[in-house]
Amino acid sequence: MPPPPPRPLLIASLGNPPPYTHTLHSAGHTVLSSLASHLSLPPFTRSRLLSNGLVTPPFPPLGSTKTTTSTPPYTLYQSPTQMNISGPTLAKTWHAYLRSLASLSMSMSGEEGSSSSSSSSSSRARLIVVHDELEESLGRVRVRRGGASARGHRGVRSCVESLRGGGVVQRGGAEGQNKIKGGGGGGFIRIGIGIGRCQSREREDVARFVLRGMEGWERERVEKAAKEVARLLEGFAGGGGGGGLR
Repeated sequence: MPPPPPRPLLIASLGNPPPYTHTLHSAGHTVLSSLASHLSLPPFTRSRLLSNGLVTPPFPPLGSTKTTTSTPPYTLYQSPTQMNISGPTLAKTWHAYLRSLASLSMSMSGEEGSSSSSSSSSSRARLIVVHDELEESLGRVRVRRGGASARGHRGVRSCVESLRGGGVVQRGGAEGQNKIKGGGGGGFIRIGIGIGRCQSREREDVARFVLRGMEGWERERVEKAAKEVARLLEGFAGGGGGGGLR
């Protein structure tokens, strides 16, 4: 019996629009850009379908609906929304992604004369959210269940509340992750990218810390995390384990 096809992944990074694109708080965007280069994907382009975020490769795919088994089923998406209110945009994007997957699957099943794959793509799709992680060493990669504590991260909290409030996320599941309803039952996972820690615990000082531009050596350390993220994605797309989910 042939192995199941890779699981489609929407890999969404959180960050801030200009002039805060290259700050510590936008480390998720930095890693996604580095990941696109690591995977030799085409340049990011703006997608009206996916809430005007930056996407690579183009989604839905241009031309043939068929993909080769050597092409990872990844869609990299950089959220266009200000960090702390990322949730509504992410939930809207996830729904649009699932609808397009379902449409592509139906087209493929019609071409192949089989319905075996028409319902599998959208139902197996998995949402991966990449964001900065305060209090973790610079460049360290931390994997968590989607609905785990936001640990004071307002952007993550916005996403969890929007996905759950819209009836998208429910607790439980055999994998111990937050399961995604509405056509995407593959799970909701967060990948945090360490940005170090602020010596002060005062809110204003922490805000200045996360919103300052990365120095060259910091950016290099954060970009190197893309290789570890790529390794994790291979497992998630193949239905592998949670890579140390907490």
